[in-house]
Amino acid sequence: MRGEIVVCKDFKGEPLVRRVWAATDEHVYITDDAGFARLSEGVGTDPIPFPRCDVYICPRNFDPAKIDWKALESWASR
Repeated sequence: MRGEIVVCKDFKGEPLVRRVWAATDEHVYITDDAGFARLSEGVGTDPIPFPRCDVYICPRNFDPAKIDWKALESWASR
């Protein structure tokens, strides 16, 4: 789970490709690659919580320009 690359839906409905830091029953805590590296070293800022329903498994060869939210598998289904 930690470090997994996911697709998140931001508040405008745009896709963001990010890394998972942690998860609870309600949220997935997300960060970018640089933030993940800093968190791993113990010096990073807090990751951003996303509702589980707005986080998806990132398929191989994902192209944000061709996003089809219905075709993505929800991360919450795990």
